Amino acid sequence: MSSTALINALTGNASLMKEEKAREQYGPWLLENERLEGAFELVLDSFCLTNLRLIALDREGPVNPKVDARSIPLASIVDVTARTAGIGIDDSDLTITYITSPRLRAHTVEYSTMTFTFNKSFDIAGLYRHLMTIAQRNYASLNDA
Repeated sequence: MSSTALINALTGNASLMKEEKAREQYGPWLLENERLEGAFELVLDSFCLTNLRLIALDREGPVNPKVDARSIPLASIVDVTARTAGIGIDDSDLTITYITSPRLRAHTVEYSTMTFTFNKSFDIAGLYRHLMTIAQRNYASLNDA
């Protein structure tokens, strides 16, 4: 994943995280044989993509050490939507829709979404294509296409 992101922590919007910082921050959360593929950060929160899942870390505040970690298996991602930045101070958003049911092929499937906001200087198209490729593969697999 490449980007032309400029780190802009003051805006509170996502930017590409340097590789060594990503390894330091996400290393403790990685499973055996899991590889870090890219990481993004906000002022307090961040998320990364691995070969197995998306990991989102939500911090409660700059001085509070409490962190909530959420994991979304890549196999459960079924849709991705993008909203690009407009004129002015608008930001770009990526919303990931994923299956939360214990069984991906259950008769009643439950979904949830997670939205990530990026600074307008961050080109979300590459990340969108990467995640949408995963979603399309999952959709085809779930529907035996």
